[in-house]
Amino acid sequence: MNERPVNPPDGQATRVSDDKSPLRIEVLSRPGCGLCEEMIGELEFYLARTPFDFAVRDISEDQQLIDKYGLDIPILMINEREISRHTFSRADLERELSKVA
Repeated sequence: MNERPVNPPDGQATRVSDDKSPLRIEVLSRPGCGLCEEMIGELEFYLARTPFDFAVRDISEDQQLIDKYGLDIPILMINEREISRHTFSRADLERELSKVA
């Protein structure tokens, strides 16, 4: 499946998958979040050249995530581990990706 990563209206995660990839990147987001859209746009660079499972999760559909993060989004997760909040640098992401590659 190859979809453009966007905040889906129904709160479900949108995925771009490579069944062979052990790497999962997820952005915790909510509709209308400008920083979230910016982070997702930056990650598109990696979608074009690195196989990984990618998801955008709307936290407004999950009370536990709302309680944990509130408005402190976006959150960049790699393999269920928080990597950064609000922004990331490509150098930091490359370093994190090299740890799991």
